[in-house]
Amino acid sequence: MATQKFSDLTAETTPNADSVFAIAYSSANFKLSITNLAANLPAVTATSLTSSGTLTTSGNATIGGDLTISGDDLTMGTNTSGAALIADGTNFNPVVISGDISIGTTGTAAIGSGVIIDADVNASAALAFSKMENLTASRLLVSDGSGDVSVSAVTSTEAGYLDGVSSAIQTQLDSKASSSYVPTTITVADESTDTTCFPLFATAATGDLGPKTASGLTFNSNTDVLSGTFAGNITGNVTGNTSGTSGSTTGNAATATVLETARNIGGVSFNGSANIDLPGVNATGNQNTSGSSASCSGNSATATLSTNVTVADESTDTTCFPLFVTAATGDLPPKSGSNLAFNSSSGILTATGFAGDITGNVTGNASGSSGSCTGNSATATTSTNVTVADESSDTTCFPLFTTAATGDLAPKSGSNLAFNSSSGILTATGFAGDITGDVTGNTSGSSGSCTGNSATATSAATLTTARNIGGVSFNGSANIDLPGVNAAGSQNTSGTAAGLSATLAVGSGGTGATSLTANGVIIGNGTSALTAVDLSTKGKILIGDGSGNPQALAVGTNDYVLTADSSEATGVKWAEAGGGGGGGGLAVLTAVNQYDSTSYYSSYSYTGFSSSYDNYLVLIHAIAQDGTGDINLQFLDDGSAVTDTGYRYAAYGKDSNGTDRILTGNDATTLQLFDSCKAGDNNPVSGYMYFHNGRGGRWDSDSSDSEGNVKPSVQWQFGGKDSGNYHRVAQGSGHYDNTACNTLNGFKLSFTGGSGATKVNLTIYGIKRS
Repeated sequence: MATQKFSDLTAETTPNADSVFAIAYSSANFKLSITNLAANLPAVTATSLTSSGTLTTSGNATIGGDLTISGDDLTMGTNTSGAALIADGTNFNPVVISGDISIGTTGTAAIGSGVIIDADVNASAALAFSKMENLTASRLLVSDGSGDVSVSAVTSTEAGYLDGVSSAIQTQLDSKASSSYVPTTITVADESTDTTCFPLFATAATGDLGPKTASGLTFNSNTDVLSGTFAGNITGNVTGNTSGTSGSTTGNAATATVLETARNIGGVSFNGSANIDLPGVNATGNQNTSGSSASCSGNSATATLSTNVTVADESTDTTCFPLFVTAATGDLPPKSGSNLAFNSSSGILTATGFAGDITGNVTGNASGSSGSCTGNSATATTSTNVTVADESSDTTCFPLFTTAATGDLAPKSGSNLAFNSSSGILTATGFAGDITGDVTGNTSGSSGSCTGNSATATSAATLTTARNIGGVSFNGSANIDLPGVNAAGSQNTSGTAAGLSATLAVGSGGTGATSLTANGVIIGNGTSALTAVDLSTKGKILIGDGSGNPQALAVGTNDYVLTADSSEATGVKWAEAGGGGGGGGLAVLTAVNQYDSTSYYSSYSYTGFSSSYDNYLVLIHAIAQDGTGDINLQFLDDGSAVTDTGYRYAAYGKDSNGTDRILTGNDATTLQLFDSCKAGDNNPVSGYMYFHNGRGGRWDSDSSDSEGNVKPSVQWQFGGKDSGNYHRVAQGSGHYDNTACNTLNGFKLSFTGGSGATKVNLTIYGIKRS
């Protein structure tokens, strides 16, 4: 290359590494390559340093101003994935992020699983329910002992059972067991073992009547024999003596061994079936020759029943079953037997056999002796008892029967089957079955159907065998006179027959009393005279105290129920239906059904929160508004709304379009329960509110509770149409922060839709802890 001056070098080019510079120094000449130059450059300090290529330094570079990098990358000696430049107080160093978060190579930050705790969440975060863990579906929410909301065991289906409740549930349950409850059906079971049973009857053909029995009417379910005095025609075999006219009988039945008409002998009735002895005649005793020895009278014992059954007239069923019990008195289960049937259409009572005198016509065959009746009867235990009392004064009673031998059946009676409990006579259109005992009335049948002396008697008006009456022979053809009785002569009068005109002692079958309290219940006491407990006052109940005669318990306060209490002398007391007896309970406090389509209701207030109940349940049956609006709530202190800031609430909702509907408030002046209700009577909102005192203290006591003062809280669920014509549901919980439950006595609902609400329909219940 020719020698050139520097001023001649006008073209610029990029030298390569082998390009050399000529250097003259101290009379010596050197050459220097680009590589050597770069390697031996001293530290450079410059106000501005610009490089269009790669700028490399093997040492430290100090930059006094800002560093601007036009490119996208900053390459360091350590380039670990996920590292960030972190200052340590002296330098920035690449550090890999660790702990609760991580950062990827794309810059995306992630929070570790399970690292966020309750303290990390701001109190006013107002998280949506959709961000929370799913709860068990279709369950009611409750607050636990710590005041936290949790899922209860009560399902929405079970809560739905409260819909339509119009009165206190506890009161309804108690009424099912009260003394005034009248069942329309009772359980009847087959019974075939008890030898002494008592058919039931009522004192009228229809009505809510107490079932009764009489000791003079019994039924042996083992032998199928009904015993008593019968009046009416009988169809079937008659075992025993019959009486009537020869024209009314067929065959040898006209020659029966008893008289057609019983005769009075010395004042004692005699029908010729056997010898009789007269006190003061041929037995120890006295005769009152100025009157009748059978003229004694007395009082019979009756009892009120705590349980009635509805009896309806029945005259069409051809197969019915009379009811009976296994003792004359007591709280006994009604029973029936398949071998004791009643045709209410024809009025015929049918049994395997009958024991006792029968008054009336007997249709059918009579056979056998008085003690030869046998058979099976069906009785059954029952799941339901009725109180049965002895009845011996009503002259017109009606035995009860059922339309089948077994099952849960309604007791019925027939006007053509009656019982006189005073005389002991059962009357029906006819009887079917064997009869044991005397029959008064006409009989029909063939001579082949009669056994005994009834087939050989000379006349129905005389006896086959004459009987001695007071030592005088008598065959029934005419009355006889007895010496010392109704004719001249003397008799042995050392007995007590004359004493029958005076008070008859209990030991002799009397009452031991000359009079008894009117409208009273007869009480027995061994052989002492009977006494009467006055039950003339409305609502009195006969009850025992375990030490003496039963006493009358006065009627309780309205809506109170009879509750067991061992501390009481009688073991029971009247108490509040809502649990006043010591247990928990749910009681209806008020039911509201307001409707006004012209004046409207701007609000509804309830001021009944008191120390009587721990918690309150409000069932909202319907709230309809005049225009689109909200439903808000405030607590009441002595009837005045609490309006200052202090209400905190959160409610999660969703509409039928799938859109979340969230209601929240913090330090608000009211609780918002439901927003944007659709207007119109046909678009009501329904649901419930539950006010709870978390520690079990009392409301409106205006004093500190022993278990701690707690804030008033409410949980709610509402559902209905919103202004967008979607169906919406809202579940929420809230409380008032600035006072305790013991200062508040109720709540106020405000309606902001149009002119207010047209319809307010709700029921409020008080709830006690057990």
